[in-house]
Amino acid sequence: MITLLIKLSESDKRVLIALLLIIILILIIVGYLVKLIKYIVKVQAHHVDKAMYDILDANLITEKKTFFKVSWEKSRRKFYYDARIPMIVIILMISLILVYQTFKGDYSWSFIGENLYDASFTLHFPTENFFGLQLISNWPTISKASVFHFDSFEAWISYIFFIAISYGAIHFLVCTCALMARDIYTIKAGNDYFHKDIKDLKKAKMEAQQAHRKNPTQEMMDYVENKDKD
Repeated sequence: MITLLIKLSESDKRVLIALLLIIILILIIVGYLVKLIKYIVKVQAHHVDKAMYDILDANLITEKKTFFKVSWEKSRRKFYYDARIPMIVIILMISLILVYQTFKGDYSWSFIGENLYDASFTLHFPTENFFGLQLISNWPTISKASVFHFDSFEAWISYIFFIAISYGAIHFLVCTCALMARDIYTIKAGNDYFHKDIKDLKKAKMEAQQAHRKNPTQEMMDYVENKDKD
């Protein structure tokens, strides 16, 4: 391996280093995504536990089917309340665009695409041949810079529309993932709570018998009876 690295040209070494950096960056991003997903699952599992704890403690639910039905109903209500905000934002922004188009007399959405295209930037990734493959060999350069038209009303509408729609879409996606996490945890929790195991049943009965295996003696009964008379 060391001999092979020594034989590589400077160009090949740059490609190899860039490739390693990209792999490391991807691993870091994936790692943080996994941590985020675990956090969402943990928070939503706590919500299910909190919502169903008192109901189970009061023995109001005795069947797994009913547990699923009640828990999923509570989960969908939470989804409705959580998802209202992003949906309201999206609807308001679309309504704002439609009102503007009505006053303008033109229902074309092209001005949004044009302004957002001008505000975007393009990266150019230099590549080199590496064992027959065209791979990135260096950090990217900006081939198209962003241009913002702050003196244009349509540009402002386009920027606000993009930010609001992006927020609404991301927030709604998070709410949807949270709903899925709650539903999956409900299935797991229901199966665990209503799991029937003969060994567990036998153990519980044995413990119950051991706790009440001795009958009260006559002396005990006389003592209680005398205390009642006193």
